[in-house]
Amino acid sequence: MSGFQKRVIYEQIKTYVLEHTGLKVFGLYISQVKRKCGPDVCGLSSPSQRIPNGPVTRRRRKSNQRNVEILRNTLRRHHIMEISLHDVTLALTREYYKDFQNDPDIFMDLSRFAEYHYNPAVVDARYHAQKFAADRKNFFIMADGKPVGEICLKQIDNGKKQAELSIHLQNDSVKNKGIGTKAEQLLLAYAFDVMHLELVLANAVLKNTRSQRMLEKVGFEFVKQDGSFKYYQYTRKEYELRSQ
Repeated sequence: MSGFQKRVIYEQIKTYVLEHTGLKVFGLYISQVKRKCGPDVCGLSSPSQRIPNGPVTRRRRKSNQRNVEILRNTLRRHHIMEISLHDVTLALTREYYKDFQNDPDIFMDLSRFAEYHYNPAVVDARYHAQKFAADRKNFFIMADGKPVGEICLKQIDNGKKQAELSIHLQNDSVKNKGIGTKAEQLLLAYAFDVMHLELVLANAVLKNTRSQRMLEKVGFEFVKQDGSFKYYQYTRKEYELRSQ
């Protein structure tokens, strides 16, 4: 697991445990649970982090042990979906589109909306067209090993060090579960840590309030709107502040 994926998944665990127990946990506790119980209990496959040694008071040690046990029991009782990004392959493209549904909320003009019907030839052509696009970086959003969404950086401008984020989830069954939020966090980490961009742009159709909330939750800043879209941006400065 790459560093940017591990950092985001640790943040997912912290948020999840806080919401379910009220307990604020640290990366140290997660590492201890991984070492004690194995990585699967946290949905993590990377090796355990090294736990620093040092003088700890008896009260502090007991408190830490209690918090580790709360974390371990919480993660065992509640399944945390493992979200990751995967490079696009032909096999994943075919698997993804077999259960794909068009979302009417992304169409400003509903006269352009139509039900989606799987066509292997069209799907294969789409894969080959996007694979060789020089100004895009495409990923599938994987939930517990299955493709449930597409996310990409498009209109990549290496001179300006900026790109635009685009995301689509497979169908209604995978929406409203936090998958899109986690995927956007992963893609932002890739954009700033791997591609070294300075700015990521995004937009959402005016009526698509779900996408707007998702962008704002991740940290995108509203810039403007017109008759069709709301426009957002995410700067490197904002990313570095949130990563501290």
